[in-house]
Amino acid sequence: DPLFGDQAFLLAEAQRRAQDWAGAEAAYSLYAGLNPRDPRTYGPLAGVLQTLGRPAEAVAAAKAFTDFWPEDPEAWRLYAEQLHTVDPAAARLAFAKAAQVKDLADARKSVSPQP
Repeated sequence: DPLFGDQAFLLAEAQRRAQDWAGAEAAYSLYAGLNPRDPRTYGPLAGVLQTLGRPAEAVAAAKAFTDFWPEDPEAWRLYAEQLHTVDPAAARLAFAKAAQVKDLADARKSVSPQP
């Protein structure tokens, strides 16, 4: 039911704003399971997991974003930021990937279609 998924996302957002970290994590996780390709989920979920002291899970949430959206530079930036908390050397590679993906995205935007 799509409406249920939307309600789970709205609940997660409300719980995050109220600093109910465990409730927010549960609702974001539910929403991610129902709508895994929705990029809105992964940044807040990773942040909540960091707040809960679960950095490895935060990295996994951010990595899921890159798995679903490999051409999104924001996905790679989020992953690099989360990865930096557990492995700064590996994070440098992820930041480089974010820059590479951004450059490719910018290049695609600048190419005008031929009539």
